[in-house]
Amino acid sequence: MRYMPKPHEPVMDLIRASMDPASRTARLRIDSPACRVVIAAARADAEEGGNSRVVTLATGTAVSATGLTMLLAEHRHVTTEVFIDHLEAAKHEMDPHGRSPDVTVVMRSLLTEHPMQESARVLTDAFLQDQEGFCDLIVDLAEYAASAIKLLQQNKVATQEQTLAELDGMLEEFVGTA
Repeated sequence: MRYMPKPHEPVMDLIRASMDPASRTARLRIDSPACRVVIAAARADAEEGGNSRVVTLATGTAVSATGLTMLLAEHRHVTTEVFIDHLEAAKHEMDPHGRSPDVTVVMRSLLTEHPMQESARVLTDAFLQDQEGFCDLIVDLAEYAASAIKLLQQNKVATQEQTLAELDGMLEEFVGTA
């Protein structure tokens, strides 16, 4: 009997791959463990004429990034919105022309009155605008989540293993109800 991964497991694989230092130092996308996860999902979707794998990666990493941001904001004793404001200010300093889709736009969409509809709109717009850029956005969300996990450990909020275990449970519930 062939092992069938749970629907949320590719998201966890992507976040773990993003924690691999090679994901940040790779010169070519194919050399990045995180990019390889997204590329494999996109290829499998293309072979089937669908997009379910890539959509699961996008929504799963968006929910993960937002949830981890909420934890970081709580630790810093600020609202999630204020924390995201600080992220946007820092991003603007590093990339003043805003060339890449911004993870903060996706995270903010999950903090609205209708988070699933708004995030679906934001992600769909990103996909329709630029499919390659959409895949980059997925990797950016996963890399942000990986950085947040490391930051939670550095601030002694939780170990990486604890955060990954909690994230795994949250994603399993989220993907199971989505």
